[in-house]
Amino acid sequence: MAKKKKITNSQEYIFTYEHKAKLEKELYNLKVSARKKVAREIKEARLSGGTSNNKLYDNAKDEQRKIEARISKIEEILNNSKIIYEDIMLDKIVVGCKVELYDLEYDEYMDCSIVNVAEANSLKNKISDESPLGKALLGKKEGETVSVNIGADVIHYRILKIKGIKGKYIKNAIEEKTNKVEIIDISPKSFITRVNVYGCVNKKHKLVDIRCRVKIITREGKVEEDIVPGAYCEVCDKYFLLENEFQRLRQKGILVCKIVEKDYWLSSENENGYMNLNKESLLYIMGYNVNAQIDLSKMQRWGLLEIIVDENILTVSEILSHLQWLIKRSTNNPNYKEARFKWEMDYNHISNYKSSSKTVIDVKDIKRVNYKNK
Repeated sequence: MAKKKKITNSQEYIFTYEHKAKLEKELYNLKVSARKKVAREIKEARLSGGTSNNKLYDNAKDEQRKIEARISKIEEILNNSKIIYEDIMLDKIVVGCKVELYDLEYDEYMDCSIVNVAEANSLKNKISDESPLGKALLGKKEGETVSVNIGADVIHYRILKIKGIKGKYIKNAIEEKTNKVEIIDISPKSFITRVNVYGCVNKKHKLVDIRCRVKIITREGKVEEDIVPGAYCEVCDKYFLLENEFQRLRQKGILVCKIVEKDYWLSSENENGYMNLNKESLLYIMGYNVNAQIDLSKMQRWGLLEIIVDENILTVSEILSHLQWLIKRSTNNPNYKEARFKWEMDYNHISNYKSSSKTVIDVKDIKRVNYKNK
């Protein structure tokens, strides 16, 4: 009996370098951003209403399946792809571009290529990127006019068309255009680990260079943003911020995210993130502190507590309960006089936060029950 021929579903995909770069960028965003976001949504939906008859949970799981299917498809395409290094269209002139110009003074049309100094050849209209015309054209778009000083004369050129780019220059142009280092928004619910990444490197984990956009509360209570270099480990599913970058940001104010030390991840009970933290630990990790040496301003503390409420990390009642416990615990300790004063201020502020949106219930009777200690 003849053996059946093995059928394979793989096919060869043919596209340009530009299309390949777009797919790589999409794959990066799916792995680093989309996976993280949908995992958080699944966790929150499960904690809020279980998994049975929970529409939010079902929707999040459907989205997760779509993300994983798209990741698999892109990886299949990239693994079976053939790149055609043909001319690509750009929205601005870069080294390697072929352009059509119009000389306004002499009413003439001309085609030229912008190349490096070694390739420059005026007889073949290959203009060096270091020449006056080359420098004037770089970064410009179709329709713009440039002025070039040539001796005592000034010549004006209008850029009619960017015709494409020579094959040998494609890679650098596309990498510049697609901006491979992605900027990731670090939300108040995100963990950033203050540590070097040697542990992941030694374990041969896949690390991705990222730029982190982090919100900071200044002493005046204003929320500003800063972008710093960081790393993301696909295996650990964690963001890393180097210690020197953390210290630099801390000089500006409170980082609105949960900063943890590397030892935090060594405990299996913390694998599920902030949900397993008690209120005191969570407030501390989020940056809330009344220590005189830390010296957070009133506006910084209030702004941070408001964000914690807005992001549904803790409710107003949970914060008030914890502040009340801190105040009561320190009542007879004179060393906590200043801290107690700050806790009381913060208690009064957050108790009135968004009070107009809260449901008002008429209380007809209050009973106090004393429980005997067993």
